[in-house]
Amino acid sequence: MTNPKSKTKKIKKKAGFPVAVLQLGAVLIAGLAISRLGLFGPDSGQKAPEISSKIQDGSTVRLSDFKKKVIFLDFWGDW
Repeated sequence: MTNPKSKTKKIKKKAGFPVAVLQLGAVLIAGLAISRLGLFGPDSGQKAPEISSKIQDGSTVRLSDFKKKVIFLDFWGDW
């Protein structure tokens, strides 16, 4: 007589692989669709969109003010 728990484990192991393959396929298809729609942002070589922000002294700083310079934007919130 076989143990019913061992049969359940075997069924779970067999069912796990196809589910994982389907999940991986869904992720790959979604990634391909998103990249084709251009939702990841501008491609390499395209100009960045114009952005501006007011700084502490009240003046406005624009991205175009830093043309041909390296910029590091830090969007960090520590709240």
